Amino acid sequence: MIKEKPLLNRILSFSIGPIGLAALSLLSVPLTAWIFPPEVIGKMNFVVMFSSFCLLVLSLGLDQAYIRFYYDEDDSPRLLIQTFIPGLILLSAVMSVFVLLLPWSKEWFGVEGLVPMLIIVTYAILLFIYRSSSMILRMKNKGWLFSITQISIKLMTVLVLLYYSYFLSEKTFIWLLFAQIIGVLFAVVVSVIVTRREWLLAMKAKFNKSFQVELLKFSLPLVISGLSFWCMTSLDRVFIKHYLGFDLLGIYSVAISFSGAVLVLQSVFSTIWAPMVYEWAAKGKGLENVDAVTRWMTFAIGGIFSLAGLLSWLLPYILPTEYASVEFLLVACVAYPLFYTLSEVTVVGINLAKKTKFIMIGSVFALLINISLNYILVPVYGLKGAASATAISFWCFLIIRTELSCHFWKKLPRASIYLVSTCCLVLSIMHVFFAKLYFKEFMLLWLAFGLALIAKSFIYFRQQRSLWVVDK
Repeated sequence: MIKEKPLLNRILSFSIGPIGLAALSLLSVPLTAWIFPPEVIGKMNFVVMFSSFCLLVLSLGLDQAYIRFYYDEDDSPRLLIQTFIPGLILLSAVMSVFVLLLPWSKEWFGVEGLVPMLIIVTYAILLFIYRSSSMILRMKNKGWLFSITQISIKLMTVLVLLYYSYFLSEKTFIWLLFAQIIGVLFAVVVSVIVTRREWLLAMKAKFNKSFQVELLKFSLPLVISGLSFWCMTSLDRVFIKHYLGFDLLGIYSVAISFSGAVLVLQSVFSTIWAPMVYEWAAKGKGLENVDAVTRWMTFAIGGIFSLAGLLSWLLPYILPTEYASVEFLLVACVAYPLFYTLSEVTVVGINLAKKTKFIMIGSVFALLINISLNYILVPVYGLKGAASATAISFWCFLIIRTELSCHFWKKLPRASIYLVSTCCLVLSIMHVFFAKLYFKEFMLLWLAFGLALIAKSFIYFRQQRSLWVVDK
């Protein structure tokens, strides 16, 4: 078994960053909403989507290869450089072509001109460099430094927004873009400085062609899977932009941003979970903990759904009146990060079995569900339809990943996963459509659901404690 104290220290150190990000997001989201109109926020959201798409596809999935091969590879500098350089070259080349496509920029982002495009391209490249540096800190278990660099992005952005709130008179897209890029630039400088030794060693490492092929065999199927995942998290906003315009996209983006506060769970868990399980597998011990973690994560995610439903009524007190609908969208919007986090628990078995092509197949199937639902629901139900489509597709994503992992690796506690997640899905979609009319009834439903989860988790804790005593 892994020693308790080092494990707790690791969790704490890696948790500070996402917790700080969540706290700063609760400040930056309403601050941005008060400073900039919904149309500007919608455009910025599109830039973030574009950047994440470029990082996902053009990195060739090699960031995941770095994590997977880290404990198996003795020459970590070579691993770093061979997972960094291909993506950097491809990203730089594609971004150069993108700058030449200026006539399309107005259609994509609602802006035109060379300067905004250069800033957007710079933003994407800086994000790529930051992600690579943060991976080094993550795999070396330097949790405190990892957290500091994470917090620095949002902290700098918030400071710039506070400056804007007092001194900015021109509330245009370019100024919001500047606020974002200043935060990322600061984080890049900090992360590169603290990982400079690793980068210097990597620059001296020798390139190995056969090793590069091995890395790409693992990573390329993950690109398709990742692309499907990106589409599932972004197509709702593409449909909203197409059918409803940037104004309503801005309102929806605020709901998504608030739901991003629960990404603290996903971020902490994803940062720790995969490397920890790979380490357990490499050492041949600790994998028996997976079932217990799965159950506890299921209870935690159900509890967060319940809290989101119980606290959503507070949002109108901190947002301008044009964002009133965010209150009812929030619960369905948190479905994506929560269902995805739970799927990260179960999918680890497929990665251990190195059957990543099946992750790709499952992701594509879930994407087809997402496209179909957005196509049907968004034109008819608007923002409510978009939130519901994404929630349903990520629930399907969870089910598919869990079933594949059970098939290729080991049986997991599926009954509790499916029961809790289905209740969360049904309640959240009902909340989107009916909570405005039946507010008190939904508060009681979420409270009852939360209390039931607490009771069930207490019973499970007593059972596990009894088993532990018997083993002793």
